[in-house]
Amino acid sequence: MVEASTLARSPNSVYIGLSRYRTATLRTMPTGTWWVPAVRTALTISTHSHTPFYTLLYMSERSSVSDPLWFKDAIIYELHIKAFQDSNHDGIGDFNGLISRLDYLQDLGVTAIWLLPFYPSPQRDGGYDISDYFSINPDYGTLRQFRKLLKKAHKRGLKIITELVLNHTSDQHPWFQRARKAAPGSPERDYYVWSDTTDAYRDARIIFQDFETSNWTWDPVAEAYYWHRFYSHQPDLNFANPEVQESVFQVLDFWIDMGVDGFRLDAIPYLFEREGTNCENLPETHAFLKKLRAHVEARNPEVMLLAEANMWPEDSVAYFGEGDECHMNYHFPLMPRMFMSLKMEDRYPITDIMEQTPSIPDNCQWALFLRNHDELTLEMVTDEERDYMHKAYGKSNLSRINLGLRHRLAPLLDNNRGKIELMNCLLFSLPGTPVIYYGDEIGMGDNVHLGDRDGVRTPMQWSPDRNAGFSQTNPQQLYLPLIADPEYRFETVNVEIQQRNTSSLLWWTKRMLDVRKRYQAFGRGDLHFLQPENAKVLAFLRTYEDETLLVVANLSRFSQAASLDLSAYAGREVREVFSRAYFPRIEDGLYPITLGPHDFMWFELKAQKTVYPVQTKLADLPISLSKLPDLIKPTAFRQLAQEALPAYLNRCTWFDPQNRILQDVALRQSRSLSHEGRKYLLLHLEVAFDRGMPDQYVLPLGLVPESAAAMDDSLRLARISFKEEPAILYDATYEDRFLSYVMRHYLQPAGKGFKGKKKKLSFRRLDHPGANSTWLVNDDYFLKYFHKIDTIPLPEVEMARYLQETEHSTCVPAYMGSLQLPADHRPGLQLGLLQARIHHQGHAAQYFADVAHRYLEAVLTSDAPEPEPVAGPAALLSDQPPVVDPELLHHIGDVVVSRTRDIGQLVGNLHLALAAHPERKGFQPEAYTLHYQRSLFAALQSLLRSASQQIRRQMDQYQPDLQAEAERFLDLRPELITYFRQLTEDKLKTQKLRIHGDLRLEKLLFTGKDFVIIDLGGNSMRPFTETRLRKSPLQDVVTLLHAFHYLAHFRLRVTGSFRQEDAPRLRYWAEHWYRSLSRELLDAYLQAVAPAGFLPEDRAELRLLFNILRSHYALERLSQPGKLNRSRVRTALRELLTLVDTPAKPG
Repeated sequence: MVEASTLARSPNSVYIGLSRYRTATLRTMPTGTWWVPAVRTALTISTHSHTPFYTLLYMSERSSVSDPLWFKDAIIYELHIKAFQDSNHDGIGDFNGLISRLDYLQDLGVTAIWLLPFYPSPQRDGGYDISDYFSINPDYGTLRQFRKLLKKAHKRGLKIITELVLNHTSDQHPWFQRARKAAPGSPERDYYVWSDTTDAYRDARIIFQDFETSNWTWDPVAEAYYWHRFYSHQPDLNFANPEVQESVFQVLDFWIDMGVDGFRLDAIPYLFEREGTNCENLPETHAFLKKLRAHVEARNPEVMLLAEANMWPEDSVAYFGEGDECHMNYHFPLMPRMFMSLKMEDRYPITDIMEQTPSIPDNCQWALFLRNHDELTLEMVTDEERDYMHKAYGKSNLSRINLGLRHRLAPLLDNNRGKIELMNCLLFSLPGTPVIYYGDEIGMGDNVHLGDRDGVRTPMQWSPDRNAGFSQTNPQQLYLPLIADPEYRFETVNVEIQQRNTSSLLWWTKRMLDVRKRYQAFGRGDLHFLQPENAKVLAFLRTYEDETLLVVANLSRFSQAASLDLSAYAGREVREVFSRAYFPRIEDGLYPITLGPHDFMWFELKAQKTVYPVQTKLADLPISLSKLPDLIKPTAFRQLAQEALPAYLNRCTWFDPQNRILQDVALRQSRSLSHEGRKYLLLHLEVAFDRGMPDQYVLPLGLVPESAAAMDDSLRLARISFKEEPAILYDATYEDRFLSYVMRHYLQPAGKGFKGKKKKLSFRRLDHPGANSTWLVNDDYFLKYFHKIDTIPLPEVEMARYLQETEHSTCVPAYMGSLQLPADHRPGLQLGLLQARIHHQGHAAQYFADVAHRYLEAVLTSDAPEPEPVAGPAALLSDQPPVVDPELLHHIGDVVVSRTRDIGQLVGNLHLALAAHPERKGFQPEAYTLHYQRSLFAALQSLLRSASQQIRRQMDQYQPDLQAEAERFLDLRPELITYFRQLTEDKLKTQKLRIHGDLRLEKLLFTGKDFVIIDLGGNSMRPFTETRLRKSPLQDVVTLLHAFHYLAHFRLRVTGSFRQEDAPRLRYWAEHWYRSLSRELLDAYLQAVAPAGFLPEDRAELRLLFNILRSHYALERLSQPGKLNRSRVRTALRELLTLVDTPAKPG
């Protein structure tokens, strides 16, 4: 390792190759060749036995970027290293602290981080007075830590933009110290601009009027005046000197090769001076910028240059050149006019400045901001406008500094949430790349009493803990004090509190950024202002390729109405992008809109409402790829998401929209895989519907030449072009090599007994309808692949692992591991579950269906008299349960009765296991409360209303006997509500546990001797968060009993099973069969769980709880949208009617 101090630093030193670079780690190769990792070329260096010669190079930590225009779609987050997070308790933020907060920034939704100056500096101007361009301020860390930051950020898809302060240095910089001591006319002296008088460049304005009286300052050492456009301790470099330009290029190379993604060029209009001009925006500056851009593009064409040119629009545009100077430039004149429009409640300031703004080259972009580290600058406004802004937004005389206002966003807007949201709406939707200033996403305050602009540079407020979670040091050691204003104190305004509140400004910002990133029109689209008569309403269109977005904002503090001329879009559907709800279609003429105070709306204007039918024809997409990962580029993925993905999902058996209409498919993240010569792209998709919450799915895609495509047609998504040849994009889920890859790489942790990782794996797909796909692996293991996923632990994996680890797995297949996609900064996505194979003869529904059929056939051939009616399972819970004559069970069969009791015992054992370890996170029992019981009563009322509406809609389709039962149900609703109301009277002494949640007979495998419970994840059609909730364990029993009831009567309705004239007699015996077996199952269950104490000991309470859960389950069945199975309607109605016809209320 070579230390910095050993390197020559003179401006006119001769450097060999890149030897000016500070440190490098070189690894010796066997032949004496030296290789520098992560650099595009190897360096072969001649070595001698004693004195090797090195050329020093940094390892690049650049992310793999494939789009040189990445900055157009970026969302930039500006922060001070010193203000973000202190890791070493010295009161100053540092690189390690920032690294620890990268997950927060990724979660926020930003895509690039702009770091304010972090170089060595006397810190007289917030680090903009640089004393060394090639090192790191030791308060912030080291170069090694900066490289680590680059690596960690790039791994999360975050770009790093740094400051390049070209115009001036600190007066402590070695260049200036040498220059002031050198002779006039010497190369060292010529690094800066000197004069014997202050008469030169008199037409140049003084920028910092509150601090400086001249742009010249006398230096007693040099015995001359030096030129500075900013503070007197910041002498301007002499860019007319070619050696200065070459030194700047070496600075750029140093950081580019390290992996920096972009540079903000500070104070760029002031680089050159010429007599008779104002020394701003000179042609020499633009000539140099073209040279600088060419140098950067030759070094790395993906590095971005952002100009800080605080000029009027026509002057600012010049800094783009013809697309050959800076990639980006701030739109300084727009920012104050956004504030003016809000205060004036008039759109004119915004529309006027945008109409004054010339068009820019296609490869360039504006940068937009509301606030930053400086004052709210008012240089690019008229004197009258500046006076208005000072009156409108100045809180006191201390607010003013230079020509601006030194406040953060929230204080400027009176901490008014509506105004803050509205201004951010404009920031995120007007043409350009938005820049967010740290802390504004939580509404941080400021302190104008700190002097200069330090009041907006205070520590980030992370939590209500010591020093706002920023540092563990003594509060007096903080580089700046925390905000003490009661309205903005860190105990009230901080990340931790807002993370827990989904209605907070932080969560609002996260949602806004997520929506913005879905539409390239915001970053790349055209702008067209609409002109409604109401000037308080700002409306404009953003269009890009096939995207058309309408933004409407109410600048007033009162509700407003407006009519928009959208006749050019007649016939288009109007969809609000946040709720995804459709508004009335655009007809000829004006489109009316009404907005609340400071309200705004974003609409997508779609050619027609997209309803995706099941399609069998293969989609031909105009997508041309050179490599599979290019499929996630915005244009390509948009075509895939609009045409191929919806059609494919709708025909998949594992995709169940639950009577909703699929409306949108968005990409959350992706991962490239490669195995045995085949490449895959694993997509994490978010699927939105016309109502309800979106679902998340994982879909692995493969790509093969069409001539080699051998997969089933049902797995093909689309035909595209790959390397200029036709190719098939297909679902790789069912490909053995893909399954082998995920089994070998993502099985974590492997359970006891799994021996497959080192063996060749074979897969046999099982016919297992539902939300998952299943395979037998090597005929020894059962693999379940989850198509529908979530970022939380999946319930089925969680339950299986718990039962294995707590040694209660005898009632379920042994857990062998889960397929978990690794993630460095968040919980991994669970893709599948591996369990030991259970050799079985089918599931319990098949077994008992056959039993019921044989039983009813035997009844037909028997002359036995009809037995006395057997009381149902609820009677078993009475204070004195009726005794059942054993002879009545004889007709059913001892073996069947025994196996039914086995199921009751098995379910009881499962619940005992789930209650056995209350210390385990996620498995703690919860007691019933009156509050919960009241919510359950409210849910029953809601279900009763919904079920009644469904029955009324379908009544005319029922047979007469079913109609009679339905009408009786409708008549007895008041009695049902009276019964349900008992829930609100006294707290039930019972507990909620983790349960199976969907324990139908199909979830029990029959081995020939006993039963095993499978599919522990509950109802796969419900949200995973819901299936992880604790419920009464009796719910699993109720589900099973309902299945027995349905099975008994369904057999009578299977076409061809029995004659119609035999139905009345068989119906009686079927009911007898159901009641007898359900009593046995419930009795066995209650005996099994009796010692546990999680059910009520009082029989009346137990009976009430049982009947409530039966009713809830039955009403849920009746409330399902769509046409209901009549047999299920009959079963549910009879359970409800039994409840009120012969009520068994607690006494």
